[in-house]
Amino acid sequence: MKIAFRSATPTLQERPPDFRKPFPDVPRQQLDIVFLVPEDRRTGTFFRYHNLAIALQKIGHRVTIYSQSSNNRLHHTRETRDGVPYIFSATFPGNRWILPPTNPGTFLRRLLLPVKEADVYHLFQPFPSSAILWRSLRKRRKALFVYDWDDFWINDEFGLKTPRGLASRWAAFWIGQMEKQLPGLADLTTTVSHPLAELAKKRNSARNVVLHNGIWPVVRKEKLAARKRLHLQPDAFYVGLSGWSGEIEWCLEAIRKFKSEFPSLRLAITGLDRSKKLAAYRDIRDQVDDLGALSDEDFSYFNSCLDLGLVPMRESEFNHYRLPYKLTDHLANGVPVLCSRIGEVDRLADDLDGLFTCAPTLESWLSRFGETVRQLLSGEEENRPSPQNLLKRFSWTTIAHKMSSAYFEGLDAIGLQPTSHTKSQNLSSQPK
Repeated sequence: MKIAFRSATPTLQERPPDFRKPFPDVPRQQLDIVFLVPEDRRTGTFFRYHNLAIALQKIGHRVTIYSQSSNNRLHHTRETRDGVPYIFSATFPGNRWILPPTNPGTFLRRLLLPVKEADVYHLFQPFPSSAILWRSLRKRRKALFVYDWDDFWINDEFGLKTPRGLASRWAAFWIGQMEKQLPGLADLTTTVSHPLAELAKKRNSARNVVLHNGIWPVVRKEKLAARKRLHLQPDAFYVGLSGWSGEIEWCLEAIRKFKSEFPSLRLAITGLDRSKKLAAYRDIRDQVDDLGALSDEDFSYFNSCLDLGLVPMRESEFNHYRLPYKLTDHLANGVPVLCSRIGEVDRLADDLDGLFTCAPTLESWLSRFGETVRQLLSGEEENRPSPQNLLKRFSWTTIAHKMSSAYFEGLDAIGLQPTSHTKSQNLSSQPK
């Protein structure tokens, strides 16, 4: 079954000409890789492991993803998504009252599902539903065990640092224990940012690799057609906010402050229900297009509607350790971005075309917002996004080669050869 994803694999015509050319420092040998992921939610980390799996398969490795169904309570199921095989454990009752990846029944069901022999077992996120299975396999099998850390969960923003209620305390306990222990248990830890890599080192990680989220080549859709599809005004200057995180109030305050100076200015938002926050901004409600939760297909049109992408982040632990997926997603679509300069963004900001940054405060955000909109409305060509430059550094192909090299180096470090489950193959002989 083929499913359209927000960052799905591109068509052959869109790929760089060297898409299948092996990098010089990558051994030409196939690995059998298992990804263990907490649940089937198509947000955030899903795009990270799904696209990494696609890219690893494109350069010749074999990847199977073991996940947890959010619907099926009776049977284990299988399906193929963009060429990647998925195996789902049946879910367990009670997820209405407890965070599904921390459901005790889920632990047991996943432990009972046979997992194939592999050279690499790569765990994503510190949730016990998949982490307990990963730890069990680690005791029983000889392989490279990898932990991917792309969000810091016990932070000052999610409520897990000072949990209230039984369900929150249960989740905080399990996730907190896993975040503390997993870096020290893994043969290799991959992190989305350098700050998380430093934290992993403090938690006794043996080896670390910073693995940014990637992008595929994008064919931008025609702006007027995209706006017509999403019922947006054709002649407006659209700034856009997507996803479930971010300081939406900062975006609304910016619209309120500059609506007189820029009469064509409008805000388009998509993601979670924002109605409660919008209720406090009735005076600018006519300047806001709330698109709600878009389908994967409709979301592919969202970037093409925008004149400026917004990634507002206040000073917080969560923001210090993350790298927002939407940052490179906007830039890959040729959309300039205004983003708070914090954590990994601070490290990358000076090398990214099309990125406007400010300090992680509301005052700085409002000031930089006005400057950026003025510059873009004036038609200045400075600091425009360069998707081709971005691809050289952040393409999923490049990231897959980096991950492949790290796998082989990790196997060498623990004295294992990737020959017990798959035959040695020359990757250059893979079909083109």
